[in-house]
Amino acid sequence: EVEKNGKIGNVLTTGQKILVQVAKEAISTKGPRVTTEISFAGRYLVLVPFMDKVSVSQKIKSNEERKRLKKIVQGIKPRNFGIIIRTVARDKNIEDLTADMEQLKQRWATAVNKLYKATAPSKIADELDKTSALVRDMVNDSFHAIYIDSQSIYREVVDYLNSFSSEKSNIVKFYNEK
Repeated sequence: EVEKNGKIGNVLTTGQKILVQVAKEAISTKGPRVTTEISFAGRYLVLVPFMDKVSVSQKIKSNEERKRLKKIVQGIKPRNFGIIIRTVARDKNIEDLTADMEQLKQRWATAVNKLYKATAPSKIADELDKTSALVRDMVNDSFHAIYIDSQSIYREVVDYLNSFSSEKSNIVKFYNEK
């Protein structure tokens, strides 16, 4: 824990290597904002290494649903990881939440493996590209088709959807107007 009014020199030393996540990109003359509270966002959950708490989105108002989700997640949560249950997890079953958790754990494991081989400064993990993040946050069971006219973006979206649902990737179609 770092005191709010403490000095950074009391916590870090010159040349010390630490793992940070870019929380906000640089804008104009302001540099990027970084944090040591690393997190990985999934479709329904956010995985927070080195924490041990389960939180539920405040937008889920039903106490019964909040308790149900918390109970499920506490049962599948790895030790020494915190979990934030996102609003879109409302009414999801244990299989959906478990699949999301497994994908997040795999992303963390990949980052840790890169960390052992990395030399500072180095990028260890990347957020999903904008297209995959949009698909993660927007696509639901009401979608029956997604048409994409870029071969590379088509491949990214299919690969992303395949990572948690091979049947969902079948709704992605390559659009070629020729």
